Amino acid sequence: MGASGWLFFALIIHWLGVSAYRGLEFERIYQSLLIFSPSIFGAAAAYVLTPTLPVEGEIDLDKHYFSVAPWVLRLAAAFIALAGLSDLLVPGEEPAPLPVYLTVATVLLLLSLTARPLVHRVVLSVLVVMLLRTVALGSR
Repeated sequence: MGASGWLFFALIIHWLGVSAYRGLEFERIYQSLLIFSPSIFGAAAAYVLTPTLPVEGEIDLDKHYFSVAPWVLRLAAAFIALAGLSDLLVPGEEPAPLPVYLTVATVLLLLSLTARPLVHRVVLSVLVVMLLRTVALGSR
């Protein structure tokens, strides 16, 4: 997916996440910072995950993934934790419980400590299923 694809994906995720906050009036600057900080970590994770393609030759995507996985997974954990905190600011919304966000962030942090391909495939597959379920059925 090249860098532009990841950037487009990050912008869509950002738009979906921030759309819940339109119309809110923030009284404190920390509220605005908390709303936009997850996007910074999400964009950084997408940037680090995108490989630099050589002019000639091929790139080993598995090797690239495992070389950047610790950083990407830590950035994704920060994204998830901050997104959970910022969702608490939205009045009238029923976000997923904060422990769910913190559990996913902790799982991502723990995953960043291992380089076992099977563990990464299983954990990331479970997280993708959770994400698809949330998108299809909502956070309840």
